[in-house]
Amino acid sequence: QIMKGFFESLFSDQPLKPLPLSTLRRNKRPPSYLAADSDQTSAKTSTGALHLAASAQAVEVAVRDLAVNVLGAKERSDGGNLLFIDRTPTLRFPDGLHVWVDQVDDGARVAMYSRSVYAGTKDFGVNQRRINFMMQELNKRFPSD
Repeated sequence: QIMKGFFESLFSDQPLKPLPLSTLRRNKRPPSYLAADSDQTSAKTSTGALHLAASAQAVEVAVRDLAVNVLGAKERSDGGNLLFIDRTPTLRFPDGLHVWVDQVDDGARVAMYSRSVYAGTKDFGVNQRRINFMMQELNKRFPSD
């Protein structure tokens, strides 16, 4: 527990702030993974947004539950800009999980962006796995007919 606190103080999560999806910019450093539709952002996407047959409010509740209670992340959201700080197990590097949930005609559209803060050019697939995990779990909670 002492070492955990030491590493968390050494690797601050202060660089992570809620971001508007429309102004998101991606670089090769730090590593990141973006799940969004092309009409949501001009940034290069890794995959499309998740579309669910549920209300945006219900999806936001599920996202918070998954991020905080399953991943063990700390929430630092601001209004509709959901942000969760997920730390690596050993060295406690902070990673940001940004989530935007929009109500669309037939349900909710979920865009997600996972990014490292202190990694160089490689994240060994951690950001992609985090997004894939969230998408799979949300699909389980809100199955399509």
